[in-house]
This record gives sequence, structure tokens and C-alpha cells, in this order.
Amino acid sequence: MSQPAGAGATASGATPAGATSQGSSIVAATGPFRAYAVQPGDTVKFVAQLYGVSPASISQASGLQNPDRLRIGQVLTIPSQPGWLYRVQPGESLDQIAARTGVPTAIIVSASKLATDSVRPGDVILIPDQSVAASK
Repeated sequence: MSQPAGAGATASGATPAGATSQGSSIVAATGPFRAYAVQPGDTVKFVAQLYGVSPASISQASGLQNPDRLRIGQVLTIPSQPGWLYRVQPGESLDQIAARTGVPTAIIVSASKLATDSVRPGDVILIPDQSVAASK
């Protein structure tokens, strides 16, 4: 799936109980993504494997120009499942986004942990990977 316009969100929220490996650190989780603070020795590939998502989805969601150049303490945005984070643009509805991406509205609502199928400009939603969406 190509990177949609409006992609590349950042995270904020409460600190959850998180996975730890090589001193890794989740700094926040909310909605369809979590934030992860880079630790010594981390690579995008390692973090992707840790959370079961693709390196490309982390790079896209985090807005990385060069995924091979991480800094200790840098915050990466990790989708909650394979897919792409998307920032809703003015005038868009969830049904329009679903039609454009080929992922059913109900699947986007579930993956994004939305209370309703209503979105506002600036909302960040998760467009699940098509193979994940097809299995639901």
C-alpha cells in the first residue's frame, strides 16, 4: 500500500505497561498507535519485529527521512497493528477514506479504536494492512 496523503502522525497519552527488550521503552500509547523511545542498539527493523509491524510502517508513521539513522531517545510512532497511520484531512469522511483505501469502514473503526464512525480533520486513524483487514 502506498503512503497516503496526510500520513505521519505523532503520539501522546498515558504510559502503559510495555514490552521490554534490550532496554526498549514505550513512552505512550493511545488509539491506533504507541510511541517508542529509541534505545542504544535499536534499529527500525528490530523495533518492527518487536511489535509485529513492518519497518516501512514505522518509518512512514514516524516521518523518518533515513530509517538507518536513529538517535537514542528519538521517539518512533508504532502502529498498533500492521498498516498505516493516516491524518484525516478537511472534508473527508471515514466512508470516503475506506472507499479510497479498499478497507471497510468497520475494520478502520475497530483498528483505530474509534467510538463511532465519525472523524474530524486532524484525527489520526489506522488503515490496517489489506492482508490483516481481509482476515477480519
